[in-house]
Amino acid sequence: MKLTIHRGANEIGGSCVEIRSSNNRIVIDIGMPIVTPSGSKTLPDVKGFYKHNNKQRLIDGLLISHAHLDHYGLYNFASADIQYYLGEATHKLINLSNIFIEDRGIINKFEDIQDGKQFHIGDFKITPFLMDHSAYDAYSFLIEGDGKKVFYSGDFRAHGRKWKLFYKFLSTLPEGINALLLEGTSINDRSLNSEYKKEEVVEHEIADILRKHNNTIVFGIASSQNIDRMVTFYKAAKSTGRMFVVDVYTANVLTAIRNTKGKPKIPHPSKDYPEIRVFFPRHLCNKLEKSHRKDMMYKFVPYKITKDEISENLSRVFMLVKSSMSEYLKGIKNLDASPVLYSMWKGYQEDPSMKYFIQGLTKGDESLLYNVHTSGHADVSTLKRLVSQLRPEKVIPIHTFRPEMYKELFNNVVEIADGQEIEI
Repeated sequence: MKLTIHRGANEIGGSCVEIRSSNNRIVIDIGMPIVTPSGSKTLPDVKGFYKHNNKQRLIDGLLISHAHLDHYGLYNFASADIQYYLGEATHKLINLSNIFIEDRGIINKFEDIQDGKQFHIGDFKITPFLMDHSAYDAYSFLIEGDGKKVFYSGDFRAHGRKWKLFYKFLSTLPEGINALLLEGTSINDRSLNSEYKKEEVVEHEIADILRKHNNTIVFGIASSQNIDRMVTFYKAAKSTGRMFVVDVYTANVLTAIRNTKGKPKIPHPSKDYPEIRVFFPRHLCNKLEKSHRKDMMYKFVPYKITKDEISENLSRVFMLVKSSMSEYLKGIKNLDASPVLYSMWKGYQEDPSMKYFIQGLTKGDESLLYNVHTSGHADVSTLKRLVSQLRPEKVIPIHTFRPEMYKELFNNVVEIADGQEIEI
């Protein structure tokens, strides 16, 4: 078996790995670079993968670990004849992103994967393992072929709402791993001894802030596809007697995955969750109209909250917002300087549009900005636990800015460069 990291050996994002057996080739993830988006113009050099490679033999399958752009965002360049393997909810979330954010095209050939359920691609036997991550429906993969075993960790953690998944995995560890491709998002000089806070702690912190500002609206900024955080926002709002007000895109996300097979029920706009109300920003509605998907608006009309209703109930509203919604918020009356709960990676705050948006909500009062977040990735202690119990022959850095630091933490580290093929 041979392995190539086409991108991701020394950066976070843009992940793309090719594994080759005697007779077959598969690719795991085809991500968009997030730190250097211009890097997406240089596609990973995977033979028989792209639309323009029509004279080369196609790869035998593409595994998508989860629905974050840095793991799937370049799939629109792939040949339409490639067979995809991805989770049911992952597929739904990608489709929603195509409608609301950017249309990258339809995945026509796909098979849904399930936790622990083995499947074959040619010579390869593949076992997906559902993991705790800020992306919903995220998987690690055990790849077996040519008598060898590679484990691709994907992005994972053990402190989110699905933390039990990590310990379930530890209780049924595969043996004889020849190589572990280990994500190292958290490996840096500042975090070597840090343990990330649990999602339940984030929930309590947010609830305390909502109580502190019980006489006014509070705005929340977070990714709609961070389902753990959406559940946290909902629970914090409910526990403090507030409505959780979401936009029509978020409403569709929550509804699409509300009853995914084998996973807990997700709060979503419905009679079962009267605390969740929906608002309809014009730019999102325009996208649905242009896509001939007005049905994705109309089904939430029973749960609609108007600007006037928000204006009359400011102290009862915890509202999820994004920087693209400034125009909508102008229609809410009686807004003064408002508290903002920022619940994402802090680096996104440096974006000029985000800075301007937050300053507009708080009216420049920095005391009204609260950073309440926890990482979507494993802390170093969790990485160490995985490696010590999995006992791989080789640990290969991926999804990290500091591959050279792995040798300080683990034995048998093999550092490889993007595009370098190695024998397993």
